[in-house]
Amino acid sequence: MHGRGRAGSAEVAGSPWIAVRSLLDSSSLQPAAAAFSIGLGEMSTILLGKELNSDVLLIDEWKARRVAAAFGVAVVGCAGLLERLYLRGHIADLRSAFRELADLSYIDVQLLNARLDALGLETL
Repeated sequence: MHGRGRAGSAEVAGSPWIAVRSLLDSSSLQPAAAAFSIGLGEMSTILLGKELNSDVLLIDEWKARRVAAAFGVAVVGCAGLLERLYLRGHIADLRSAFRELADLSYIDVQLLNARLDALGLETL
């Protein structure tokens, strides 16, 4: 697992509602990843999402998001997921959640500020 040791990895590993799944047919994984020039992790996520007929995939990497769309699989990024959780009342302070996301990742602060502004919240 690539996230081992990162923030939140212990919570994810111990979560009863997250199940680790493998592709039923991995024969197309490497050729598809090479054809679309994306990593095996992103491509396996897209193919598994297609196999499972997933409603939505959590993907931030822009190229993988475009590939998922080409495969007809809907995607949401970390910022979009946090925003959805805020709008449903599961996160009380979206600004703080976005600040932590910005501090822990590569995410574009302008994108986060645009989302906060659209919701009428103070920007970072």
